[in-house]
Amino acid sequence: MGEIMKRNIRAISSAGIIAALYLVLTIITVYFNNLASVFCLLIMPIFTAYYSSIYNFKQTLLLNLVIISLTLLTGFIDPLYSLFYVLPSLLIGDLYGFLNKKKIGYYTTIFLQTLAFSITNILSLLLSEIIYEINIVEFIISDDFIINNFSFSILFILSGAEAVLSTMFISDKLNKMNIVKKVENKMPLYGYISIICLFILSILFFFIQANIYYLLITMSFVISIPIFSDIFSKIKGKIPLIFLLIFVLISLSYILCIFKLYGLIPLIITSIFFVYSIVKIAIYIYNINTNKEK
Repeated sequence: MGEIMKRNIRAISSAGIIAALYLVLTIITVYFNNLASVFCLLIMPIFTAYYSSIYNFKQTLLLNLVIISLTLLTGFIDPLYSLFYVLPSLLIGDLYGFLNKKKIGYYTTIFLQTLAFSITNILSLLLSEIIYEINIVEFIISDDFIINNFSFSILFILSGAEAVLSTMFISDKLNKMNIVKKVENKMPLYGYISIICLFILSILFFFIQANIYYLLITMSFVISIPIFSDIFSKIKGKIPLIFLLIFVLISLSYILCIFKLYGLIPLIITSIFFVYSIVKIAIYIYNINTNKEK
């Protein structure tokens, strides 16, 4: 009973310290519109990632409520700022900690964090249009063709960049606190299943909605990155050249699509990953059946 009490006291005291730090960092991001504010936004999720890696869901939820209440009630911060910046940073940190406790690997975490960043970015865009009547996408990109066909893909790529930087930064700092992130040695089975599902959906949306089609293709390319390593790991000395070739081919396929040419090229490229994934799943099933017979 004494140990449980001590743990609860540690959880409460840690939550108080983290909430105070969050408030200070949030004030800095509001009143210092420079590199200091960018740095603060980058390190904010580290605190909730650390907390959610150690403590349970209820304690993490309580911490989130305390931080949001502090930022709203102090009067220093615009409530909308809390909605656009504080809440997403809390969710990103919480997700990292939750995945860490579930022993989810490094690359899977990056992909799931990319989806989380995508969702929060979409919500921010929608809210900015509803509240401020500003369409940020149209403000940044003036070309209607790119907006109608590639806006989802661009958002996903930007979210992926955010997720990679965030995960690398959080992981590096938590490693120093002896909270080590598991790294996958190979593509998980659900990765191959995801590629197959995305390929089938890509064929469907090729005829229905171009924006979703290119988003699905982009997701396929991202998930398939470990496949590149798997295929070319045995080719010594030529891996950088092959990766460069693949990057050029993928980039060229998107450029041709932007100029309204050869929209099927990305689908043809992803068909390679589709076939490879089917082969890998077939091998997996065969190995299971062989082991059962033994």
